Amino acid sequence: MYRQPGRFVIVPLLLWATGAVALNGLDAIREQIRAGRLDAAATQLEAYLVTRPDDPQARFLNSVVLVRQGRTEAAIASLRKLAKDYPRLPEPYNNLAVLYAAQSDYEAARDALLQAIKAHPGYATAHENLGDIYVKMAADAYDRAVRLDRGNGSAKDKLALLDRVFARAPTRPPEAGEARPASADTLQSPIPAATGAVRRAAVRASLEAWARAWSNQDVEGYLASYAASFVPPGGLSRAAWERQRRVRLERPARIEIKLSGWRFQTIGEKRAELSLTQDYRSDSYRDRVRKRIVMIKGERRWRIAGEELQR
Repeated sequence: MYRQPGRFVIVPLLLWATGAVALNGLDAIREQIRAGRLDAAATQLEAYLVTRPDDPQARFLNSVVLVRQGRTEAAIASLRKLAKDYPRLPEPYNNLAVLYAAQSDYEAARDALLQAIKAHPGYATAHENLGDIYVKMAADAYDRAVRLDRGNGSAKDKLALLDRVFARAPTRPPEAGEARPASADTLQSPIPAATGAVRRAAVRASLEAWARAWSNQDVEGYLASYAASFVPPGGLSRAAWERQRRVRLERPARIEIKLSGWRFQTIGEKRAELSLTQDYRSDSYRDRVRKRIVMIKGERRWRIAGEELQR
């Protein structure tokens, strides 16, 4: 099965610094992060950064805490600033790519990985992740070609080939604590990957893409957001439901969809349940509803497997 760029781990960071930095003061913070005591880690980091505001290792650990707290945008802002202040460090760019990929922003992920490789041409993780990004971008293009032209056998064959390549040769992400050999100018922070936060970001990105397709009245993009196992409400067949949705997307002169109030109930590797508020506005109608949505992980993205109104 094709491996999603969103499954890139936030690697055990090795910051290539120009000078020696005392790490002993960060050991306790690392232990708090490993134990999941994120509030305590954040408090200790805040105090640590008061006396050492430019410590790149502490600033990186702060971004790890933000990711594991589900504060993706704050983590991105933190990593961007770290990369700007220390452009020779490749790992902040790699971790930015992880978060961009989880949001389906593959162009931004590609650009970040190119920066990582420019900073450190021998950084194998960034090279592999860049390859995965290019494959994902190619797969999306082939998938769209197939959806636009069901008879496009060439695009179908290329898409199937990508799936077979990844099914045959999966790569193993680094384990927590695993790192390259350290040297005197290498800082290490073997922190476990924030898989839950990355999954939430990926689910959210898929639903936001669904809302954008709806707002843009992109019927094919909207319907592609639903899993093959989705059962339409009201006893409709899938074909009848798709005809109904096509009319409802194409008829209005304009549509605007906004999602807010995200609450995740459960999230696993292949299934997520959440609730959110959906604001719908068109030229002739508007409403605001609370929805419960079930998402499942497909070959290349999360898709809607169930949705219902919450009373």
